[in-house]
Amino acid sequence: DGQGADESNAGYLRYWRNLFAMQSFNKDYLASLFFAPINFRQKIRSVFRIEGTSTPGSILEKRFKIKINDEYRAKRVIKDRYVGITVNKALHNSITFNLKNLLRNIDSNSMANSIESRQPFMDFRLISFLNSIPSNYKLHKGWTKYLARIAFKDKLPENVVWRKDKLVWQQPSRSWISGSFGLGGPGSQPWPAFYQIFDIINLV
Repeated sequence: DGQGADESNAGYLRYWRNLFAMQSFNKDYLASLFFAPINFRQKIRSVFRIEGTSTPGSILEKRFKIKINDEYRAKRVIKDRYVGITVNKALHNSITFNLKNLLRNIDSNSMANSIESRQPFMDFRLISFLNSIPSNYKLHKGWTKYLARIAFKDKLPENVVWRKDKLVWQQPSRSWISGSFGLGGPGSQPWPAFYQIFDIINLV
């Protein structure tokens, strides 16, 4: 399993904001600012260290017409976490907090199917090494996971090593919820709670 590769090698685009907010100006900084695949607005907000917030519940209100309590919303406002945090600190936070839940889910799901999964990118020796090197080896001139790309050069096809788009391992949730599994075997239908949840949403 590839869990931990993005968190230790700066594979997510959000880490560009940490770099632009905290890195000192030089030629590599300017090259990254030009080539980094994030939108112009995010670059400007990062360079000038403009904090922003996201408001929970907006999707529920727009899509399902569910009114969110203002007091609850005020307590759940999420601030951007890149201003004042270096890339390596952001990577540390991702591994310490976000990745922990994902690894727990992988372990429980794999063991439920009698499979003991392995995450090679989570080897403690690799994590220790990556934590010790500067962030410009991870984000470099518009490339994420730059050190990993160099490491796998001549070992993987060039179009794989230097690709910029990210392929997701997406679950067919829409098909599952609608019952269109196409499997026909036992346990291939959505569990009843799915229908209960959507019935509740429709009644609100």
